[in-house]
Order: sequence, then C-alpha cells, then structure tokens
Amino acid sequence: MRSTHILSTLALAVILTVPAFAQEKAKGKKKRGRQPQAIGSLNKSLQKVNLTEEQQTKVKAVFAKYAAKLKEVNQERTQLIGTDTVKKMNAARKKAQQDGKKGKALQEAALSAAGLTGEKLEKFNALRKKNTSVTVELKKEIVALLTDEQKQKAAIKLPKARKKKKKNE
Repeated sequence: MRSTHILSTLALAVILTVPAFAQEKAKGKKKRGRQPQAIGSLNKSLQKVNLTEEQQTKVKAVFAKYAAKLKEVNQERTQLIGTDTVKKMNAARKKAQQDGKKGKALQEAALSAAGLTGEKLEKFNALRKKNTSVTVELKKEIVALLTDEQKQKAAIKLPKARKKKKKNE
C-alpha cells in the first residue's frame, strides 16, 4: 500500500514537472534569423529543378551575398516605421488578400494601415524600391546559373522592362 502511494506521488510529480521544463525550453529558444522572403521563394522555385552540385554551391553563394543586403534593407525599414507598424501592415495585407485584392490595391491597403505620411512615406518608398532592385539583381544572378530547361521548370519571373512615358512639352 505504501509503495503504491509513493509511486503514484512520483508519477504525479513527473507529470506536473515535464510540461514546466518544456515551457522553459521553449522560452529559452531564440528566434532564429529567418531568411528574407525573396530568397525563400526563390529557394522554393529551385526545389523543382535538379541542380548540379556546382550549381548548388553557386546558388548558396549568391543567396549568402544577397541575404545580407536584403536583411539590411528590412532592418532599416523596421527601424523607420517600428515593429508595431510592420505588424499592422502585415495584418492589413493579409485581410486585403482575403478580400481578393492584388498588386497596387494590396500595397495601398497595407500603406493606409501604416498611416505613413510625408518624409516617412518617402523614405519607406525609397527602401521598398531598394528592396525591389536588390531582389531583381538576385533573381538575375540565379537565372544566369540555370540552363534553359531549368529556367522553364523553376518559372522564376523577372520584371518586364517598362517603357518610360515621354513628357509632353
């Protein structure tokens, strides 16, 4: 009788302490630096393609080269508008996507949620353009490493060259 009482007490103690240790372990984990979105989506596209070992090493080198640039732009943007505003923009963007908005309408919904005006808006747009140009450079370098067949399988989209409008004099 006494041994069953001791065993049941020990079992209860184990049951109660295991979740506590699991929570402490989860709290102790730091958020690992995620890779920039552009690299993640390109990596996903490249998984459809059978890259040679040489191509894989070159792709990793290109990713490493551009990851630092993209992270720097993202950090500048976060410092400019703050993490709360970034969260608001992401929530507004997600809602707009659910409402069926795309492209510029989607961007406008996110920007209106941020409430950016004046100089902050100009700086934010400059950072967005910088991010886009770095992403385009990244895609061009990756596409240059692929064969024609791999390019078709990966279906990496490069922006089309836009014609500049002539000003009426």
